[in-house]
Amino acid sequence: MLKLGIQGWTSHSNKLLLLNIYIGLTLSFLSFLGGFLIVLRHYFYEFQVGWPSIIVTILFSTGLILSSIGIVGIYIGKIFEQAKNKPLYIIDEEINIF
Repeated sequence: MLKLGIQGWTSHSNKLLLLNIYIGLTLSFLSFLGGFLIVLRHYFYEFQVGWPSIIVTILFSTGLILSSIGIVGIYIGKIFEQAKNKPLYIIDEEINIF
């Protein structure tokens, strides 16, 4: 039942991809704020140089990659929905003209 539930949740909705985009943007924004705090602490307090800038860079790039994957996933999902070859209308009655 768990497998069926996960399949139903992931195959009929783009909400997980939207969540992916929001988490990525939030992570990038928080790492940007972290970088700003690192710069402030560097000028006003004694601060160990090196590792904080690497961590902020990794978090920022991870957030951008996560957001990009979500955007591409939504794009591919929309292409898949268009390619399902659904009819544009339903024929109620067929009349032979010839």
